[in-house]
Order: sequence, then structure tokens, then C-alpha cells
Amino acid sequence: MSKKEIPFGFIEGDDIYLNPWGSHPKRKIGEIKEGNEQSSLAYFEEKFKDLSAKVDSLEKDINEAENKGSFLMKLKHLKDSLPAHDGLGDYLPIEEKLVQLEDDLKSLIAQNRVRNKEIKEAMILEAREIEKIINWQESTEKIHDIKTRWIKTGNAPDDVNESLDEDFWDIISRFFERKKSFYEDKKRLMQKRKESYVSLVEEARKIKELHGKERFEKINELKEKWNETGNIPKEEYVELKKEFDMYMKKKSFSPPPQIDLIKLLENLKKFYNREASYHPRDLDFQRKNLIRFKTQHPELKRLRKEAFWFFQLISERDFIEKLAGNRFPDFRQLDEDKKQSIKVGILKELLSRDKEDFAKFEENQANFSAGNREMQQLVDKKINQQKNKIQVKEALLKHLTGV
Repeated sequence: MSKKEIPFGFIEGDDIYLNPWGSHPKRKIGEIKEGNEQSSLAYFEEKFKDLSAKVDSLEKDINEAENKGSFLMKLKHLKDSLPAHDGLGDYLPIEEKLVQLEDDLKSLIAQNRVRNKEIKEAMILEAREIEKIINWQESTEKIHDIKTRWIKTGNAPDDVNESLDEDFWDIISRFFERKKSFYEDKKRLMQKRKESYVSLVEEARKIKELHGKERFEKINELKEKWNETGNIPKEEYVELKKEFDMYMKKKSFSPPPQIDLIKLLENLKKFYNREASYHPRDLDFQRKNLIRFKTQHPELKRLRKEAFWFFQLISERDFIEKLAGNRFPDFRQLDEDKKQSIKVGILKELLSRDKEDFAKFEENQANFSAGNREMQQLVDKKINQQKNKIQVKEALLKHLTGV
């Protein structure tokens, strides 16, 4: 049988062969069709050109892509298909190019996986910090964000990838379990509080059976319990409160308190100057009694007004200290000079804000016509209230700084 050499192969009879290349033996790739050797050879030469163009296109895509590693499987598939590809051409340079591209991608993927390991380790630490956030809305938003970033981050090296995944998703699972438990506990607490409110309404319903001092003391007891019960959903609370108030107001008897204003003022000044201790609840009770205490005597009216002034100063000071404690968790452990500096700073900040609000109220006052009496009175009231807030803070600032 005659044999005819052709570029990259030979023809034997009507069969077309590809020459051996690399580690691959010679191989029959087709036949001469309809006795037309030229067109048959052109067909297989064109198939090789298409393959070569496909390799060049893949190389270009890899060079231009950000996520180069995503092309590894496509590249390997193309390289593995070369020994069975039916074409006429020099396959060895194509194989060498694909092998080099594969080696480059594997090296790049290995580098990326080391970087991904560092990123994922950092995200695990971040997730553990998110676990500590008390505000569930804030922590949930951060957890969803870090979950998205984790999913978008590629694999770490094989020896640590699984353990990193387990650590991360354990944190996520633990977070949502804690969140679920929290809201279940909250739901149970809301139900328990609601039951307490219902019970207090039932007790209030029986007040009509009491009289005099016994009735008065029971009313105060129920009001105190009501105020200590805690929050429930607003729509449920409103209905229960309406019913509770209806029974509490019905035939209520509350004798006017008898107050020794001189003694009260003496105590308030001691509280203000830290010469005596007090419980906020007791102080609030005395303030409410003072509100109910009425007099037409000029000197008693003056003393009553002065007592209210000290109630305001003490209340404002307590508020500043509470705010300082919220902003600085270690506030109680600080030395007195540092505490004083923090309280003065907060007080100046609030005073500046009050003065800005006061300026806005005055501006609004100028915008209302004299004919709008109701609105004018409302703005005047706001201005007087704001002026009083400023005076209280300025007096407290002077007391704290001694200036």
C-alpha cells in the first residue's frame, strides 16, 4: 500500500494519519472523501487552526480575568483533549503552552488560597466580636454581611479549609441559636408581664370595696407594682392601662400630704452636696408629694419653689452620672478628677445643645403672628421650659467646677 508524506502526517491508501508527537503515537484521524485529497486535508488543517485559535482565546481570557483560577478546569479539559483531537498541525507547542498555563494557574491558586486563609482567619475573629454585640439588630446586620463576604471568599489550602469552614459556621449557628433563644425568652417574659398587668387590673377592680386609708395605701401599692412591671407590646398595654386607670380613678381618695418644707429643703441640700445618701425612688416619691402640696402662704410658696429647684439639680446630676457610666464602662473605677472631667464635658455638651434648641424656639416665636394666640402660648411655654433647663445645667456646671 502506497504511503504519501504530508505536513504533520501521511496518507496511506485513503486513510489520513497524524505523525507521532510528544509521547503520543501516530494516529488515524480521517479519510480522503470522494477522492478529493486537497479538500480533505484542508478540513483537518482548518480543525487544527480552530484549536489553536481556541487556545489563544483562552490564554487571552485568563490574562484579562480577575478570577483567573476559574479557568483551570476549562484549561485542563482542553489540554486532556489534545491526544484525541483530529487535526493536522504541530500539537507539541500547544500542549507546552497549556501545561505552562496550567502550572501558572495552580501557582496563582496556591497563593490565593494562602491569602484566603488569612482573610478567613480574620473574618472568624470578626465574627466572634460580632457575637458580643448586645444590640440584636446591629449584630444581625453584621452577621449577614460577614456571611456574604465569607461565601464570596475562595477556598483556603486543603489542609485547613474544612476546619476554617467549621469554625466560622459554628459561630454563625451559635449566633442564630442565641438570637432565637433570646426572642423566645423575651416572648415568655412579655407573656408573664401581660399576666401581671391582667392580675393588677383584677386587683384594681376590687378597690371599690376599700375605704379611707386602706384604699389610699392599696392604690399606691398597685401603682408602684404597675410601674415596675415592665414593657409589653403597646397595643396590649394601652387597653390594659385604660381599664386599670378607670378603676384607680373611681371614687379615689388621696388626702393632701403634710410636708415640712424646711426639713425637706435641708435634706435636699444635703443630698445635693453629697452629705447624705438617698434612693432615687424615695426622692421621686417626695417630689410627687411636693407637687400635690398646695399653699397660698408666700413664704411656703417660696420654700416649695426652692425645693423644686433642688429636685431638678439632683435629677440632672444623676442623669449626667448615668450617662457617663453608659459612655465609659469603667467610670466607677476612675479617680475623682477624671470622673469630674467626664461629667463636666458631658454637661457642657448638653448645655450647648439646649442653647441651640433655645435659639430655634426663639426663632419660631418670631415666625408666629400675634393673632395665633394658641400657638404663641405653646411656643412661649417651650421657651420657658428650655430656659429653665439651661439655668439648671448652668447652676450644676458652676457647682461642679466651682467657677
